[in-house]
Amino acid sequence: MKSPGLAAVISLFIIGGGQIYNGQIGKGLGMLGLAMLAYVAAYAGIMLMFFVGIFGALLTLLGVLGVLCLWVYGIFNAYRTAEDINKRSQSPPGRNSPF
Repeated sequence: MKSPGLAAVISLFIIGGGQIYNGQIGKGLGMLGLAMLAYVAAYAGIMLMFFVGIFGALLTLLGVLGVLCLWVYGIFNAYRTAEDINKRSQSPPGRNSPF
C-alpha cells in the first residue's frame, strides 16, 4: 500500500520524488532531470538578459514554466498513481486475469 498524501508531499519538495516513492524510478528520475534542465535554462536566460535582452527573457520564462509544469504535474500524478496502486492491490485475486 502506498500513501497518496505522502507521495504528493514528497513531490511537493522534490520533483519526481513521489514517482520514485511509488516505484516509478525511471519516470521520477526523468522528471528530475527535465526539471534540472529547466532550472539551467532559467538561470542561463537570466544571465543572457543582460546581453541579449528579449531572448534571455524568453529563455527564462520557458525555464520557469517548465519547472512549474513539471512540479504541478508531478504532485497530481504521484497522488493518482498511489491511489491506482492501492486499488490494484485491493482487487480480488484472478480478477484481472485474462482467463
